Amino acid sequence: TNTQKSTVPSLPPLIVVPSGGAEPNQTAIDDPDVMILEDPTPINTKPVDEIIIVPGVEVSQNSSTVERPNTMLGETTNQKSAVSVGLKVLVHIQNIGDRIFAGQEYAGTRGQGFRVEAFQINIEPSIPGLNLEYMAHVSDIGDTPWLEAGKLAGERGKARRIEGFAVRLTGIQAGNYDVFYTAHVQNMGDLPVYSNGAYCGTRNQALRVEGIKVWIEPKN
Repeated sequence: TNTQKSTVPSLPPLIVVPSGGAEPNQTAIDDPDVMILEDPTPINTKPVDEIIIVPGVEVSQNSSTVERPNTMLGETTNQKSAVSVGLKVLVHIQNIGDRIFAGQEYAGTRGQGFRVEAFQINIEPSIPGLNLEYMAHVSDIGDTPWLEAGKLAGERGKARRIEGFAVRLTGIQAGNYDVFYTAHVQNMGDLPVYSNGAYCGTRNQALRVEGIKVWIEPKN
């Protein structure tokens, strides 16, 4: 029986051409069929059957980290929701008096030691079937009852601070919307966002609310 030997074709020579400005490998190689070239078309070389390109990699030496500021309780921004409900928020601030803000605006001060003494909220323009009410915890008094939109929560000129508050929606359309709110509190800073009647702030810790932010959005 004749046994046929399998013939393995010879592999083409391998030429590695560095790119991206890398220095050519200067290590001597004894195998005459393997060459490392700096120029892909050198003179007096064997025919090239295969070329493997080794790409260079550029690494930035001055990569920087971009930090985004916290805009949840910032001053007025231009990134208001296009579908938010219009609000008019009045706050009475120690040593300043009454100031009026729109929904999604921070209503008050920060780090100046001024307490919010009272506030009231209205939906403007009005939406049929949608209204709101709110309550507050006032120093030396305690929790107020739930008040209808447009009524003052707190007192003017009595040196009593608002320590916390809550807002909730009423009316037949209330289930189609959410109300969100937050506050800046003495020694605590900006609080998380609360919604739909949850209490935001403290009680009986002698910590003043310095500003609030309220907005209403339709549910998806």
